[in-house]
Amino acid sequence: MSPTVAVEGSLERSASVQPLGIRRTPPSRRSSAPAGGASGGRRPAGRRSVIGALPGRAAAMAAVGKKAVYPLYQLGGPQLRIFRPNFFMLAVRPGVPQPEDTVQFRVSMEMTKVDIKNYLEKIYNVPVAAVRTRIQYGANNKRNHRNQRVKKPDYKVAYVQLGQGKTFQFPNLFPEKEDSEAEAFDDFRKKFMEKEQQSQKGDPRRGGVPDWFGL
Repeated sequence: MSPTVAVEGSLERSASVQPLGIRRTPPSRRSSAPAGGASGGRRPAGRRSVIGALPGRAAAMAAVGKKAVYPLYQLGGPQLRIFRPNFFMLAVRPGVPQPEDTVQFRVSMEMTKVDIKNYLEKIYNVPVAAVRTRIQYGANNKRNHRNQRVKKPDYKVAYVQLGQGKTFQFPNLFPEKEDSEAEAFDDFRKKFMEKEQQSQKGDPRRGGVPDWFGL
């Protein structure tokens, strides 16, 4: 596909490659352009210099007013993009009781102790005294329908010791709620059972004679 060049707000296709940052003028307007002078018919060179300073493909896309598509980044190439790491930290309830100043996290496998400390201090302003990490290997004691062992993925666990005087207690996310309806049902059941027991007792005036014995 031949490159496109902007001409007076429209797009014109060119059979040959034109230098970046140079506008192509139609032949009908070349003869009518002034020869020179202060106004001279020349356009300001601000846009030309800006486009010429961009890298190759970015300048070509900017010349036609399109969004620049950067090439695939390779080691040693120019830094045209900012790469953000895929890090995450998830606070979990410790299975074994921990000190009050220690918080347990499940973190990304790529994170190091320095990354964990900077993550908490720079983003959340949490003072960190020390960081300990370990890798928890996933269990492989289950089998699928083909009798093949299925292994769960491994994950990294971090134990973060907070700064001096800082404590943390994992919140109770699912507190036990007092169910008033259940208590009311229990009271009704208890009263009903007491009433049934009293109705099954014999008449004390019969002197111990069973109910079935009578005239």
